[in-house]
Amino acid sequence: MPQSIECSDCKQQLQLPESMIGKRVKCPLCGSMFVAKSPDEPYQLSREEREREDDERRRREDEERRREEERRPRRDDDRRRSRDDDDDDDRRRRRDRYDDDDDYGRGGYRRPHRGGLILTLSIIGLCTFCCIVGLILGPVSWVMGATDLAEIRRGRMDRSGEGLTQAGMIIGIISTVLTVLAVGLAILSAFAGPRGRF
Repeated sequence: MPQSIECSDCKQQLQLPESMIGKRVKCPLCGSMFVAKSPDEPYQLSREEREREDDERRRREDEERRREEERRPRRDDDRRRSRDDDDDDDRRRRRDRYDDDDDYGRGGYRRPHRGGLILTLSIIGLCTFCCIVGLILGPVSWVMGATDLAEIRRGRMDRSGEGLTQAGMIIGIISTVLTVLAVGLAILSAFAGPRGRF
């Protein structure tokens, strides 16, 4: 005996033999494929229909929550909290306005750069590469420069000192290399030493 079913897309009533119930069939009108279900079985929503209904339900809940908040009388705590939130927003806007460059991150506290210090240490190390001071200050300025450049690029340190820091790090590298060469030459000359004539 033929069963009367409804197409899930175009809602057209179709007549199918009982043997086709539970199998995939194609609607002759719209051409969509669907599983033929007996009218006795409860109708199950497709995934798209369930998602649409969930979205609609969430939208209605959000709308209802917003209306409820608008209707609710504001208490003193709410007014004070709102005023504090406004002050925080003003502070944030002011801070963002005075940030000179936001390429490396927004907001948050940035430590001041140490570019001048690094450059000074590396120049002193370069001038004194023949003695122990150069052996200490060259690598120190190199390491400090590398770590500060990494902090600047992560947005944790003031970016205005990037050039000074980079110059100090490069001079620190040069100072370290010259100091190592000077120490190496000193060791070679000590071993070679003056040879007496016989």
